[in-house]
Amino acid sequence: MLLIPFLAVYSLFLIYPFFRGIWISLHDWNLLAVAFNPDAKEFIGTRNYERVMWGRNITWGISPAPVLQGLGLVGVGLSVFFGRTGRLTGTTAWALGIASLLLFVLPGFHPGEGGRWFVLQKDG
Repeated sequence: MLLIPFLAVYSLFLIYPFFRGIWISLHDWNLLAVAFNPDAKEFIGTRNYERVMWGRNITWGISPAPVLQGLGLVGVGLSVFFGRTGRLTGTTAWALGIASLLLFVLPGFHPGEGGRWFVLQKDG
């Protein structure tokens, strides 16, 4: 009996927004237009996800990735070394290891518009 209020609040604040967000992501959703006319959205399916994954005019390149991945591996190695020798606390070693692991994984995951992460883009 005490589970019903929990499930109601859980559904209202977690389950419903999750599925509503998925539903919104499948539409071309202009918030201002939909506020005045709820029928002003167009169903586009997975085109939003295709644009996020593939972008426009992407040229795939790996030029900065090996350097960043090398730094990530060095960071993981240092976090393991200093964590085992006791020079870093467990939490700090884990944080350094996770940050370094992200540095290792992210450069090869998805380039932004133009084929590079926005940080690595050259002007001109």
